[in-house]
Amino acid sequence: MFTTAALPAILTSGPYAFKITPNGGEFMSALSDYAVNKLKVKKVSLVYDRSADGFIDQMKGFKSGLTKAGVTIVSEDGVLASDTNFVALTTKLSGSTLMHCS
Repeated sequence: MFTTAALPAILTSGPYAFKITPNGGEFMSALSDYAVNKLKVKKVSLVYDRSADGFIDQMKGFKSGLTKAGVTIVSEDGVLASDTNFVALTTKLSGSTLMHCS
């Protein structure tokens, strides 16, 4: 099997399983590096799609890079792609102390 799956679990399906894309956690490190080194973020709130394992893996990779760099994670909130009402989340985020980048 030759696939573009992002999760490493696909490799456990057998000795002839191959994937060509990096794990979500691997390629999200570039984004966390950018946030730390170019945007100079010190505090962030993470909002991510919790409806798929691949998205959760990406969030964990991004969070790991930020945490290693000493960035404070103010909050973590998972949403679903089908969600339509974000009033509570936006109220929560607007009350958080975050660095605003322009």
